[in-house]
Amino acid sequence: MPDYDVAIVGGGLLGAAFAYGLAGPTCRVLVVDEHDHAIRTARGNFGLVWVQGKGHGMAQYARWSVAAARAWPALAERLREETGIDVCLRQPGGFEVATSEQALAEHLAVLEDLRRAAGAEGYDFEVVQRPALERYLPGIGAAVAGATYCPHDGHLNPLKLLRALHEGLQRNGGTYLPGRTVQRVAPLAGGGFELFAEGAPALASAARL
Repeated sequence: MPDYDVAIVGGGLLGAAFAYGLAGPTCRVLVVDEHDHAIRTARGNFGLVWVQGKGHGMAQYARWSVAAARAWPALAERLREETGIDVCLRQPGGFEVATSEQALAEHLAVLEDLRRAAGAEGYDFEVVQRPALERYLPGIGAAVAGATYCPHDGHLNPLKLLRALHEGLQRNGGTYLPGRTVQRVAPLAGGGFELFAEGAPALASAARL
């Protein structure tokens, strides 16, 4: 039975990201994944790399969101160099549209709080009133009062990101085991865990899960 330092159950975006970050010469990583029909976040989201509005009331989360957005270009380039896959990261900034003056004022107050919470990390945004907004978003409805714009915001292709993470994981020595549904995890007497699929002997053991 193969033995690993870390076993991750689920090879979606989160599982693949954890595995990619951990895999290397000093850490033997296994990802046990379901079949291709498994529901995955990568298939159903917009791939947003979004800062605006995140972390209100949680200062550390606000700072983390800004730092993560700034780290994305380096990660995208690293994945491209290692795997040849372009995850199509684009960070042109994003608009948060308000359909009333009150909504715009309330959202602006949230962003002001987030700017204070971000501290040295910085939290850039600006208010875009309706006449200027129409130049960027032609055809907006009559109810739109304006928007806020945040230059940290952007998007990428989540399916290409998932593929790049899987490819990078295996290039860095990680093991990907698809077509397995983990039914049971059992602790080992000496520490660590064993992973079992339905009706099969133990798939692997791992020090951490």
